[in-house]
Amino acid sequence: MRTLKACLAPVWATLLCLTPMIGRADTPKAKAASTKGPAATPVTADALFEDYTPDFTQGQDKWLGKTVEVSGFCLSRDPENLVISMVDPWFGIICRFPKTATKQIAGLTIGQCVKAVGKIGYFSSGHVEIACSSMTLCDTKAMPVPADFIYDEIKSDPKGAVERYKKRAIFIHGTLSSVVVQTGGVQKTIIGLQTKDGEKVWCFIQSSTDDSLAKLAEGTGMNIWGKVESYSRLNGQLRVKVNVFSYTPDSN
Repeated sequence: MRTLKACLAPVWATLLCLTPMIGRADTPKAKAASTKGPAATPVTADALFEDYTPDFTQGQDKWLGKTVEVSGFCLSRDPENLVISMVDPWFGIICRFPKTATKQIAGLTIGQCVKAVGKIGYFSSGHVEIACSSMTLCDTKAMPVPADFIYDEIKSDPKGAVERYKKRAIFIHGTLSSVVVQTGGVQKTIIGLQTKDGEKVWCFIQSSTDDSLAKLAEGTGMNIWGKVESYSRLNGQLRVKVNVFSYTPDSN
């Protein structure tokens, strides 16, 4: 007659064989872990777009299909089409979100720092499109560039400085010296920011109907998101032109 120990031996052997199976990839928990997407590579919007200039094929080879966590300042937002842009309102980095992000996009302010996670698509029409799944806000504040500094750089190296500045939008701070409203053709408002030389950095706001600008007092501090477009000389004076995306006066 077999002893109890002999009878249990096959059972223990079976359990020992099964023990290594615990936590293997064929368990539901392990399957979920194994199907999780790749970790997102952190990158700033400026650094990402830099990889696509001047030859976008280099950026395409490096980033196409990669999952990233891109951080940058929101320069335009479109809740209806579920997109925000970084680096430039029309070119640069375009993040496209699912419908669940509609309210979050609508609540963004221009110049707010955001982090978005998504998969990089193709470069097209001057921008890199990212299919984003999530977005969070970050505390980073844009460092303003004084209007005086921009003017001095362009004065010393007009062509070179304009080419450097034209690559991306910048946050400008300056002192209001004048507001001119042009109504002929396409209405535009022109904000003049004073420089120490007595000249102005001219900031153009296309199709503006904001009457409050004309009521601002001379000497008011202005915060402007814009892009340096060109320079010219009139009667020997240097004129710097900035296209404006967003503007706010200093709070009292």
